[in-house]
Amino acid sequence: MLANVGLIVLLLSAGLWCFALLTTGARAQSSSSDAYLAGVLSRFAPLGFACAVAVSACGLAASTITVAHPADLVATAGGIPPLGGLLLLCLLVVVGRMHRQILLRQAAAAQDGAALQNRALRRRFLAEEAIILVATVAVSLTLTLPAVSAGGHDHAASVASTPEMALLGYALPEPPGLGALLTLHADAFGILFAAVSAPLYLSGVRALHRRGDRWPLARTVAFLAGVVSVLLVTCTGFGRYAPALFSLHMVQHMVLNMVSPLLLVAGAPVTLALRALPVRERRVLLAATHSRAAAIVSHPVAVTAIFVVSLYLVYFTPLFELAMRNHWGHFLMQLHFLASGFLFFWFVMGVDPDRNRPGPLHRVPILLTAILSHTVFAVVLVFGVTPIGAEFYRDLALPWAPDLLSDQALAGGISWVLGELVTVGVLVALIMRWFAGAERADRALTRRRARQRV
Repeated sequence: MLANVGLIVLLLSAGLWCFALLTTGARAQSSSSDAYLAGVLSRFAPLGFACAVAVSACGLAASTITVAHPADLVATAGGIPPLGGLLLLCLLVVVGRMHRQILLRQAAAAQDGAALQNRALRRRFLAEEAIILVATVAVSLTLTLPAVSAGGHDHAASVASTPEMALLGYALPEPPGLGALLTLHADAFGILFAAVSAPLYLSGVRALHRRGDRWPLARTVAFLAGVVSVLLVTCTGFGRYAPALFSLHMVQHMVLNMVSPLLLVAGAPVTLALRALPVRERRVLLAATHSRAAAIVSHPVAVTAIFVVSLYLVYFTPLFELAMRNHWGHFLMQLHFLASGFLFFWFVMGVDPDRNRPGPLHRVPILLTAILSHTVFAVVLVFGVTPIGAEFYRDLALPWAPDLLSDQALAGGISWVLGELVTVGVLVALIMRWFAGAERADRALTRRRARQRV
């Protein structure tokens, strides 16, 4: 799973890098404005560096999957030993950054744009950047493809006959104690989400600070806390044991669906993007948020349906067992939990702009619908007589696993407690917002009347 996700991210990063290089080259060749050329090249430099780091990181992460022992670091993996690939990729990233920095210094030092108007300099930039791009992608692919085809450590083949190894890809020889839950676990969704969301958000905050604008520290802390919460339930023992125990799966579900989205929404990522992005990209984002598709998805009925109906659709249909038996299905299920929760709380509690969002008091019925739906769902789990995903959990055949119905009842209790705590807290916050808005309106009316009397 990690190898496949790494390969996809590698190809996307390489495609973005190539597209940016071609666009920059075309603008550098066609534009006669020195200032415009310098701006284009200065924007390409950080993007090229970020793409190079992403491509290299994917190759290095995939190469570690085939390393079962330290001696394998110097063993050949598709023609390049992992240690050699590490050194090559680090060298390419450093050389690429130095190449872009040298070019930018030459552009800044040029008088009247003479260096930028030199065709030889432009061709050298395009040629050297293309060589760095091709070499970096080639080395990363050489390290990634063997991991994709192998599917993990060499020792995995010796234990693949165990049910958990065949279904999950790793062994679970003992029940989840405190120590096991605190260990690290490589989860593709958690790693990919944190690696993308946190740097993008922090880069937006940095862009505002460079410009002299302020961004509330509380929003940054809330967003990063949301990222950390995702990592806690995916890249620790919770993520390792979540596919094996329905109760721990429900802990992961509730955090991804309710706790993490609420923290991420409190960070106001859309507002940050609208303030930090350049004018052209800002217009694109505004057009997307004001599009007809966005209006349909953010409609109160659609938001409630996606959040509530999908809960029953996933767990009370064969979709749940299908997702648990397939790595990509499990990845998409985690993505759905986080995305649907983000959409719901963005509508109910978000501070980002939304034309469809009614006043705080009018959002209370939507929140009460969510509370009721989660309560009914939890009651069905607690008192149900048919285990959810029974065939999957029986096929795991874990000797220490609890009774399916008792574990499901525990999952129902977890769903009820966490769901009620979050939604009641949000309900209180909505009512407090309404009172605060009413007080501001009263003060404004009082000031207006006082001015009229004067």
